[in-house]
Amino acid sequence: MAEKTHVTKQRWRTPGEALLEAATQSRTSILLALRTAAIWGLSVFLWLVLLSIGWSTLTGRGALAEVFFHINVGPWFRYLVGTVELASAIALLIPRARFWGACAIAAVLLGATYANVAVMHAALLAEITVVLAIAAVLLMILAWSDARARRH
Repeated sequence: MAEKTHVTKQRWRTPGEALLEAATQSRTSILLALRTAAIWGLSVFLWLVLLSIGWSTLTGRGALAEVFFHINVGPWFRYLVGTVELASAIALLIPRARFWGACAIAAVLLGATYANVAVMHAALLAEITVVLAIAAVLLMILAWSDARARRH
């Protein structure tokens, strides 16, 4: 018994359809490239900032050691925060861990903002931590959407 093969005809696309398809693919690839560049740009920026802040916090050198003294917590808390900052900085450069690193650093920065406003009454430091927290939250959103898009 002979098998029947079904041959489908390909419909010719009009030039307008071909142009629309190319533009859609081009737009998608441009948006993907922009998202990737934004993710890496924010990751490297926060990595550089967190390396500096985390090292200063962990070693107790600089003005950051005074902050922990003024908020009246023991040195264990300074070590904990410095370790979280450094671990988060490393996680920001690992694509699979980037979302969780951004979550951790956003939490630390929100706590730092509260300490700067409520305890230290340092508006300038609070503004800096708010800007860094916004960058971390933006990175969280971008990393989550990137991971979700790569799964599908």
